[in-house]
Amino acid sequence: MKNTKLYKSLIKLIETLKPMTWKQRIVHIWTYYSIHMVTALMLIILVTAVVSSAISAKMETLISGVLANMDMTEEGWEYIDEAYMEHLGGDPKKQAISLISAYFKDFQTSAENLDNNYNAAVSAISMVNAHALDYFLMNEEAMKLYMTQEVFLDLTEFFTEEEIEKLGDKVIYLEITDENDNKVSRTPVAVNIEQMEFAQDCLDISEGCYFALSVNTPRIDTCRDFWEYLLAWGNHE
Repeated sequence: MKNTKLYKSLIKLIETLKPMTWKQRIVHIWTYYSIHMVTALMLIILVTAVVSSAISAKMETLISGVLANMDMTEEGWEYIDEAYMEHLGGDPKKQAISLISAYFKDFQTSAENLDNNYNAAVSAISMVNAHALDYFLMNEEAMKLYMTQEVFLDLTEFFTEEEIEKLGDKVIYLEITDENDNKVSRTPVAVNIEQMEFAQDCLDISEGCYFALSVNTPRIDTCRDFWEYLLAWGNHE
């Protein structure tokens, strides 16, 4: 060990720094070893990224959602994260439940009014296109934005006719006018959940509160279970 080049270099550096002040030591180290330090830092970042990606790649996503323009209590987060993982009988070491927060303001008014989290809002659309997103929890502004992007599932593929009828005016429809015959088609795409106990207890419903599914959800059966799970909030321990 004492005969190695690294050991000799370290001893020489210590002897050189010994008579210097702390400021002089910092300047000396940065002058002669900055390239080595930057290289080491980049290597650490690279290794961390590779390891993180490898771990993520091995994780199975059980359900993935976006919380758009809304705040949620810690109890709410726990209910749809750790508690839902337990409800599904999942393994936290191998499986994950994903929920991203996306905040944006005045999106349709002016691009200049977008806040710093605009990319988070748009990322949800990218996740839909990548078949990686299952559901939306959002306020009215977010719902209007996402409706223009046609990313919501037709809820007749999720609910029965009887269920949609029972939901009544809570169902939000996307209306499209045919340019040829001016006929208007109405597709159910979201549900107002302001009266749901979970929403009232855990979500900021001051600007509306809606639930919708991704048109490309790869886990519609789990989404159905998740919907029933939200409805069961009042019965949880």
